[in-house]
Amino acid sequence: MNTSDDEFDVPADFPQRSIGSGLAGAQPKLSVTKFQGRFYMLGNTPPERHARYHWCRDLAEQFVEAARTTRKGKRKDMHEADILLQYHDRVLAAGWGLEKAEAGWIFRHVAVVLNWPVPEAILPSTQELRTLAKDVLGPHHEAWWDAPSVWLDHQRPCELAQTVAGRRQVWEYLKRVETGTYT
Repeated sequence: MNTSDDEFDVPADFPQRSIGSGLAGAQPKLSVTKFQGRFYMLGNTPPERHARYHWCRDLAEQFVEAARTTRKGKRKDMHEADILLQYHDRVLAAGWGLEKAEAGWIFRHVAVVLNWPVPEAILPSTQELRTLAKDVLGPHHEAWWDAPSVWLDHQRPCELAQTVAGRRQVWEYLKRVETGTYT
């Protein structure tokens, strides 16, 4: 069966899975799987990522409604970021099989949909931002990462990403570029 890559589209900021494996023997080994003639780390073939993405997106949609309802009800005195962080921590503790990066993606998505601030604890790491820049900006991402950016008040993204506020600023910029609301 020959399927197109478009059939398995996943947003650039959706995290890669990190499934560890142990292979016997003295020599170093890398555990990969083959899909349509290409090799992928375990759990990261296009159909697997697509299925994970849809599951996480479905959870995000459910948490949008839950957070909105909670904010109007029993947690009306809590800050929005605290509500999201509380849900995030509970999801990880529930043992649903979500990786921390996936839970972070879910609640960043919820924050964007609700127009709430993203909790500092779930902002993407510097490395995740760099990977997102590569996916969103393509081959010129390295030059952008190391050069002052007009859209980031003439600051270098690599330096901005060293602080929480800077990571938030770089992430918001990349999301706007990805969605076409900022060029």
